[in-house]
Amino acid sequence: MIRIVERIFFSLLFAVLVYGQGGSISGTISDPTGAAVANAKVVVKSLANGAQRDALAAASGGYQITGLAPGAYRVEVEAAGFQKVLQNALQLQVDERLRLDFQLKLAKCHNRSKFPRRSRRSIPKTPFCAMSLMRAA
Repeated sequence: MIRIVERIFFSLLFAVLVYGQGGSISGTISDPTGAAVANAKVVVKSLANGAQRDALAAASGGYQITGLAPGAYRVEVEAAGFQKVLQNALQLQVDERLRLDFQLKLAKCHNRSKFPRRSRRSIPKTPFCAMSLMRAA
C-alpha cells in the first residue's frame, strides 16, 4: 500500500515539475491605427516536433499560450481583412514568459472582376431581343 502511495506522490510531483517548466507566449494584436484586433487566430508551432497550439485574441486584442516546452517555435497570426504575419525561429527557454506583440497590416485589395470583360459587339442581336426592347419602350 505504501508503494502505491509513493508512486502516486512521485507521479504527481513529476507532473507538477514538468508543468512548472512550461513557458508561455503572450501579447496583443492591433491594427495599423493601434486598435485591438479581436478574434485573431494565433498559432504556435514547435519546430522540433511539429506540435501546435492555437488561441484566439480576446476583445482587447490580448492572447496567451501557456505550457510550452523549451525549444524553437514559429508563430502565425491571421485575421479577416489583414495580411498573415509570421514570426520564425523564436527560442523559448525553460519557464520563460515571452511577450510578442503584433501590428497587422491591412490585406491588399484586388479589384479584378471574376467575369471576363465583353464588348457590346459580343452580345447577339436577335429579333427576340429587339422585340423585348421595343415592348419595354
